[in-house]
Amino acid sequence: MPFLPALSPHGRLYLQPLAPAEGPEAATFSEETAQLLEKAFARSSADGLLALATRREDAAPWRVEFAFWGEFADACLTMLAHAPEAVEEADTPPPALPAEMGFDFTLRLPAMPGAEYASREVFAGLWSELAALARREARAAGGLRAWLGGINPALHLLGKVTFHLAENKRSPETPFAFMATYTHRLSAQEKPVHLPLGRALQEYVGAKKPGGVALPARASAAGRGEQRMDA
Repeated sequence: MPFLPALSPHGRLYLQPLAPAEGPEAATFSEETAQLLEKAFARSSADGLLALATRREDAAPWRVEFAFWGEFADACLTMLAHAPEAVEEADTPPPALPAEMGFDFTLRLPAMPGAEYASREVFAGLWSELAALARREARAAGGLRAWLGGINPALHLLGKVTFHLAENKRSPETPFAFMATYTHRLSAQEKPVHLPLGRALQEYVGAKKPGGVALPARASAAGRGEQRMDA
């Protein structure tokens, strides 16, 4: 039976079954994924969101409602991947939902059952639940990096630093220059989106070591293979 994500008056995200006539454009989830999502959302909102993050390639195209909540889950996992290693400690609060991001999600929420109950507070609560669940799962798996790579290999790229060898046409004396970037997020096609490394400082707001980017680095030369380096 097709279903859609829905919000309860108390901000609980769950799956609402649809009659066949109501869901002609339902996402083509496999039977295995449909059962996984139903069981996950039955346990908790966070389990359901995490299940969406692990099954992005299973249905194409996704209905806009599922795509939206998949994006929300990815944003939370991305924030965790960019956070210092200290956030994995039990007594350290996970990164909170940025106010401007919560406002953006509230404005872009597609029409869906219970959309009238959405607010920045609801999004912040769902974000906190997912971040706490992800941190528990990561600790049990031996660390955030290993866990992210296990649930979705593409997520393992988040936060990684890459050194690019670029041509410097402005200076004949120094024809080549290094440019450092980091993987900020994944595109809709799960391709890494790079930003200048200086932006990493903004991702570490509130960290105990604002300037410490304890991330694995990867060196890359144009047209050549990549070589792993230690940051």
